[in-house]
Amino acid sequence: LFNYHNIIAPHATGPIKIRFYPTLLEPVTLDTPIPEKNRIAEDTIARLRRRGTDWELWTDASVVNGKGVGVAHLYTNPEPVRRYDPVTRQWNAPDTRKWEIHALAGEGVHSYTAECLAVEAGLSKLAKQLRPNPRGVRLLIATDCLSLVLALERGPINLKDPVLAHIWKLIYKLFDRDIARIAIQWIPAHCNIMRNEFADARAKTLRENCSDLDMRKIPMLYSTAVAHYKTQNRGCLLYTSPS
Repeated sequence: LFNYHNIIAPHATGPIKIRFYPTLLEPVTLDTPIPEKNRIAEDTIARLRRRGTDWELWTDASVVNGKGVGVAHLYTNPEPVRRYDPVTRQWNAPDTRKWEIHALAGEGVHSYTAECLAVEAGLSKLAKQLRPNPRGVRLLIATDCLSLVLALERGPINLKDPVLAHIWKLIYKLFDRDIARIAIQWIPAHCNIMRNEFADARAKTLRENCSDLDMRKIPMLYSTAVAHYKTQNRGCLLYTSPS
């Protein structure tokens, strides 16, 4: 159920430096070739880094048959130089993440819910560890969930989703601890963006190693439960017994 402690009153929403980027420097579609997507996404991230980025939080999630896990990685250093391996035909580079945190999404979830939980987990850990910094830290949050970026872009007022409300609460907490600026950038999935691929691989591994019992222990959000049973009932209504 909704946690009213996460609600942000209109008078408490002070001015903060946060930007949402639901698009890339050039438009991409499902039919855009992967190398072209990779080039455009890399150029977009490079532009944000040139504008000033100190830390990067990369998130992703993996959901199969309604069971999901979200993962967040924090990086506090520049992306390392990559080298092409002609044997595996892949770019090899060391994983230089500072820390990793994951969140079990439970059962009956969609990828959107798991992606939200990944961002929530990452911001929650960052808010606990962050100490006041006079210089200020410029944070980049990268996710391949476009719906999440668009939902957060609507603002912190009148939110019905408890996870989104808590994410906004954490964002304000980070600014209270001298985060100077936050940029939230959408990145297309599965286009060989190194840090996105690292998060995706870890999410899949954690989901595969998670037992059904652990998933059942996770409380189901009210909105998730409603969507889950609507889907089940829709399947029952579409089924017609043979006469």
